[in-house]
Amino acid sequence: SYKEWMQTTKAAWDSGLLETAVGAMKGAGIKAYVWVTVFDEGCPPEVLYSDSVPFPWQSHFTRENPQYLSCDRSLTENARRYHWGVLEYAYPEVRQYMLKVIRAFSDRFDFDGVFLSVRSHSPPPSHADQFGFNQPVVQEYKHRYGRDILRQSFDLEKWRDLRGEFFTTFLKEVKEHLKAR
Repeated sequence: SYKEWMQTTKAAWDSGLLETAVGAMKGAGIKAYVWVTVFDEGCPPEVLYSDSVPFPWQSHFTRENPQYLSCDRSLTENARRYHWGVLEYAYPEVRQYMLKVIRAFSDRFDFDGVFLSVRSHSPPPSHADQFGFNQPVVQEYKHRYGRDILRQSFDLEKWRDLRGEFFTTFLKEVKEHLKAR
């Protein structure tokens, strides 16, 4: 069960199992990398996975800050839909949060590097460009191209590139942290 998994995970963490495992790997000449999934923050229990099973967890960060999840083009808060588990990297707060997650491992353990996984267990969108209309993206697109992507037609490739720039900023921030380490 989920509760048993959580208890086992906490006991392993509290006992220093990860530090022991990393030390043993390094001692055997095996490189050790921390694995961090950057688009997988979980869902509330009422969101069914595969339309039948409640998702077993949701990060504290997205429970406390749902506004940082990638959102659709809805103009009103009541109608807005979020892409559960998928953060919008246009927010500095999201990038800081994920860097804090990485640092929890990279600063404490002698890892050789960080593997940033982009796979996700999050429920998929109805179509590829359904989400990604958070305020920082809307504002920056309007600043650059003079179009309100919530109310007007817009260049889809420029919007995709812009969202990619925000994620690239995150990757640069991770690289800077790791180089300094």
